Amino acid sequence: MASSIAAAVAATAMLAAPAAAPQDARFTVYRDGSPIGTHRIQVERAGDETRVAVDIDLQVKLAFVTVYRYSHRNRETWRDGRLVAIDTRTDDNGTAEFVRGRATGDGFAVQSTAGSYTVPAGVLPTSYWRRITPDQTRLLDTQKGRLLDVQVRRAGVERLPGTDSATRYTVRGDLDLDLWYDTTDRLR
Repeated sequence: MASSIAAAVAATAMLAAPAAAPQDARFTVYRDGSPIGTHRIQVERAGDETRVAVDIDLQVKLAFVTVYRYSHRNRETWRDGRLVAIDTRTDDNGTAEFVRGRATGDGFAVQSTAGSYTVPAGVLPTSYWRRITPDQTRLLDTQKGRLLDVQVRRAGVERLPGTDSATRYTVRGDLDLDLWYDTTDRLR
């Protein structure tokens, strides 16, 4: 049941008003029209570094009984538009996952639940906060550390609550989700 709930959550639209900082975002996550948790992205710039914190907390209940719980903590460090470090911890309904990665001279070295290996230096993680994410065909899974193959299609412009319009991208392959970015390239 956990995998079907996780898939449903991944395909669920997340809506919210933007937070105070220009790239920060806070979303309420819905499943079948009911709120089940939050997804927060905080972006902090310090000199030539950008630090990103992603926190996701979900809880699905049936008749007052929690049947699924998900917690994800992702910390990224970027320098000059390049991912230089990542550290994530995930509890997917009792299953612990992790990803640790660092930029090296050979690429981006990953240690994770999926194993240890080096991926290309320009890899983007599945944190989705950067508008260029849908331009990629390979993404680093921030939950298990796998390298994911995806096909992305620009599905058109739509009106979303809190914004005049946003471009929708459908992501398929090793992921199955939709992403929306507004005219300022913010994840919606």
